[in-house]
Amino acid sequence: MWLSERNRTSGTEPASNDCGDVQTLRLSLESTKSENQALRRELDRLLGTGRIRPSSANKVAEPVAPPKTAPDDPQIREISQRLGESLAKFAAGDQSGMQTAATDIWALVRHGHDALPALLDLYMGASSPDAKKIILAPLLFIGGAEGRDFVMSQAETETDPALRKILLDQSAKYATPEVADRAQGTFLERLQSDEDATTRLIAVRGLRYAQGADAQAALLRAAADPDEKVRLAAMDVLASRPGVRQQLRELATNDSSAHVREVAQCRLMVAENMP
Repeated sequence: MWLSERNRTSGTEPASNDCGDVQTLRLSLESTKSENQALRRELDRLLGTGRIRPSSANKVAEPVAPPKTAPDDPQIREISQRLGESLAKFAAGDQSGMQTAATDIWALVRHGHDALPALLDLYMGASSPDAKKIILAPLLFIGGAEGRDFVMSQAETETDPALRKILLDQSAKYATPEVADRAQGTFLERLQSDEDATTRLIAVRGLRYAQGADAQAALLRAAADPDEKVRLAAMDVLASRPGVRQQLRELATNDSSAHVREVAQCRLMVAENMP
């Protein structure tokens, strides 16, 4: 358009090679536009909204019962059946099951949120924690709010330590101010009772926005945890709470680690000078 207008006003005709360039550019732009529209449609489908209504912010999330009805889409039904067979082979020690599972997982993900019921059924039906770990990634990718609620509920009840740690870590990422209270009980329990330092560290992060005396007392105890990383994480969270800064300063001053003392005191200085 711009080139055509310029040529009209100048009274000159475009050279043949200029016409070819313009035509090539126009076709390229149309192709790109078409590809972008297709990509946007695919993203809109993948980012489907959740269908579970959020529970009260003052209660721990209730365990979410996954759908038990077979997917209506026959293609999803066929893929999920194959995926279940592949995961069963993998759980039995046959590594070839992992290769076929990867293909079927991608095929399910392409169906977006419509495939979530199938993934939830597969997760709950898996006999191996390793198989559940495989399903967890696509479940989180397409799950939206429903996937979030499911993960938070599973973090409360999972007994396998490695899988529970993964679920807790993901739940800690979900622990925004809006939903922090829903998982507070789970994080408090793990922080107070888990022997694994990494799990306690995750629990501290999950309590970043948790309110109430129980959460604050647990974080103060974590600031004296045997593990240095847990202490630092707890001090970082507590530094943003003016009511406990004096206690935190005493803990930081008397910490056995020079690194913890230095970092915690710097963090307190920054927090006290924030507007």
